[in-house]
This record gives sequence, C-alpha cells and structure tokens, in this order.
Amino acid sequence: SLAQQPVLSGDACAACEEMVELALNRSVLKARIVTAHRWPRALCLLMALVTTCLAVTLCWQRVRAARLRHELTGINAAFEQPFQCPDSAELAKLSLWKPVEDGKVMQVKVLVYNLFWWNLFKDRRGNNGSAGKLIKNHSEPPFDFMGFQECLDANWVLGDAGLLSDYEVHQGPYQKCIALHKRTWTLASSGHAIVAEDTYWNWYGKRGVQWIRAKNQASGKHVFFMNYHGALSVNSGGKCGGWTTARSLLKVARDNGQHGDTIIFVGDFNSNLASTLLQELRRHLTHVYAGRVFGGVDNVFSNAESNSVVSTDRLGKGGSDHDAISVIFKFGQTDSQTKVQEAPGIKGAVLALKAENRKMGHASACNCDCSWNKTMDACNKYDDSCCGFCCCGDGKFTSVPTKKGAVCKKAPIDWSVFWCGLIENGAEYIAAPGGWKQDQDHMNPDWCCKRCQETKECNAW
Repeated sequence: SLAQQPVLSGDACAACEEMVELALNRSVLKARIVTAHRWPRALCLLMALVTTCLAVTLCWQRVRAARLRHELTGINAAFEQPFQCPDSAELAKLSLWKPVEDGKVMQVKVLVYNLFWWNLFKDRRGNNGSAGKLIKNHSEPPFDFMGFQECLDANWVLGDAGLLSDYEVHQGPYQKCIALHKRTWTLASSGHAIVAEDTYWNWYGKRGVQWIRAKNQASGKHVFFMNYHGALSVNSGGKCGGWTTARSLLKVARDNGQHGDTIIFVGDFNSNLASTLLQELRRHLTHVYAGRVFGGVDNVFSNAESNSVVSTDRLGKGGSDHDAISVIFKFGQTDSQTKVQEAPGIKGAVLALKAENRKMGHASACNCDCSWNKTMDACNKYDDSCCGFCCCGDGKFTSVPTKKGAVCKKAPIDWSVFWCGLIENGAEYIAAPGGWKQDQDHMNPDWCCKRCQETKECNAW
C-alpha cells in the first residue's frame, strides 16, 4: 500500500522530478536532434545532386563534341578504337604489280593539294575562293583525280572553281577528300584504311589512307588512286615507324587494287626524302614528284615507269601553306617523244631538303610584337620559338625596339623553319669516349633535335 512505501529523500525526489520532466520533453529534444542532423544530410544530398548534374553535362558535351567531330571529318566509332601496330612479319613479304601498258593509250592528270583548312577556309572563309580559282586556272585539260588533305568540304572548293557538276566527290575520314572526273571515269570501288597514328609527343590522332578504284571509259583500264595525310612527328612515320607505315600503305594497294591496275599515290606525307617512310616507298614505287615546301612532304608515287610521266608542275599556293601539285601521266606511250629519262621526284626532293638546310643554322632572327608579355603569367607557357625567346627569354634584354615590337638576333631556330630530318624510333646514340655530350630531361624527340641544331657542338642527337 501507499502507506507502506518508504518516503524518498529530497535528492531522490528531485531526481525523480527531473526524470519526469525529461520524459515529458523527450519528443521536443528528439525533434531538435533530428533537425540538427537533417541539415548536413540535406547539404550532402544537394552537393551530390549538383555533382551528378555536372558530370552528366560534361558527358553530354563530350558526346556532342565527338558527334560534331564525326560529322565534320566523317570518322565513325570504329575508327576511334586504339590503333595497334601491325606485326612486321605480316608486312615483310609484300610486292606490287606493274600496270597494263598494252591497248589504248590512257592519259591521267592528277592534283595533290593540302588546303590548310583551319586557316584558309575556317579563319579566312575561303579567301574569296582563292584555292578554287587556282584549280580552275589549271583545269585545261581537266584533272582526272584530285586528292585533298586538310579538306572538310570538297564541294566548297569545287564550287569556288565552278567545277562541282563535273566531279564525283568522296569525303573521307580525317579531313581527306577525293574528286573524280565523272565524265571520263566510272567508279568501281572506294574505301579507307587506318595505317598509322601520331607519335605520343606530337599527337593529333590516327592517320588513314583514302582510296578509289575507277575505270577509264575510253581505254577500259583501271586506276587505283590513293590519298594520304601522313602521321606526325615529321619524318617519324608515326608511332609504328616509317618502315611499318610504308608497308601498311603498300598493303592497302595490294589488298584493294587488282593486278594490272595503274597505282597513283598522292598526299602530304609529313615526311620527306630523309625519312624511312619515303625511302621504303621508293623501293616499291616510282617517286614521280616531290614538292618544295617543308622539305618536300607533298609527294606523288606510281607503280608505272618514269617514262609514263609527261609533266609535273607546282601551281602555286592559292592561299594555302602548301603548293598545289599537278602531274600528267600517259600510259602505253611506248614510242612517245615526251619521255623523261629520270622521274623528277628525286630532284625535287633533294632541292626541297637543300632549301630547308639553307634556312637552318644555329640561330635565328625575328621581328616580334611583344605587347602580350606585360602580365605576370604571360611567359609561363614559353614555347622556345624565336619570338618566345625575344619576348620572354634572355633575348628580351638585348632586343632592339621597333614600331612593330622588337627585333631579336641569335634566338633559337623558329619552329616555322625548324627541320629535324630522319627520326628513328627506338634508336640509341652513345657518345664516343672524349666526345661532347649534353643531357636534358623532359624533352620529346622534336625538342631534343631542335636543341642539337641550335648547339654548335652537337652533331647527333
């Protein structure tokens, strides 16, 4: 009974009262605790949501950019897979045929032209049709085949020339185009093959060769026409090396042409006569012509003999940084008086190399506008060019002011005239005892070669 229960002490009573009060306010405290914990949780959820939205947006932008790139260049998803260098054993045994020379005489006129698209067409909007006008002015007789590099829209070029209705245009991947004169030729087949990829230190992507096989309506003979834009770095042949790339190109002709076809192979090879790539191609094909710009990177090859070459000509630049090159062949002309005893390819290639060598030296001079180097961080991305030295390097203390900015002498060789020559992937140079040697870290082969050419003591790199 209540009467029998002991009376609690004062402290115990106070404790009991506090417990009752705590029990009564428990729901209020719980609500406060839940509220206190809810804010960090809500903030985390918000941050997660924002991060997710950003990730989705970036992914969408990346997909959109890839889609636009594919639309512009014609690259499909299969071309985006990593390029694997072919087994050299598969390329070792490879030979090509000679063209059929009997029957009716067949004349073929070809054009090779790097259009410098990003500058001539993107920045200068075609320069009032300068490239097209150049082609038009040399279209008598008309070109049978045209091979363009850095070409995003051959219809634009031929439209400027007023020749669009005369040609069948083939827009290839990786900014290459072929135009076929459809009044005298019938297309038999066409395609594209990946054969190389840029070196890691100068990487823009993979490189392919575009080709068409066409029948001459008058003679019934076939031409296998190839158009190539070569891998960087210049003269490297790409990451697989010049020999492998050359053999891969020859394999495309063997696998897609037919025995007896006349092979005509044009392009900006990003390689000159000093390269393993061109040296290997010359073992299997006639080197018909080499351009003069950049040491002779624009070239024409054929499986025909040199006496099939009627004429070769540099037509001018037409707003590009490359010359347009025209070659006329006449196949089956066994008794023609227009034969040439030696294909001009080797002469042009040597002249181009000599022209580059005359530009070279151990120093350069340039006139530079240095107004951009006023801010604190302007020179953080010093690119080792002549103007980079003049505006940011030691040259800024010895430069002579002019109205345009400054004139620097004894600057590093400018990239615009820099030429490296043969690059051999995987080769190692060992300095002889007592020889001069200098090591520099974090340099790709192009930079190392450039340093060597700028240093009088350096003979090899």
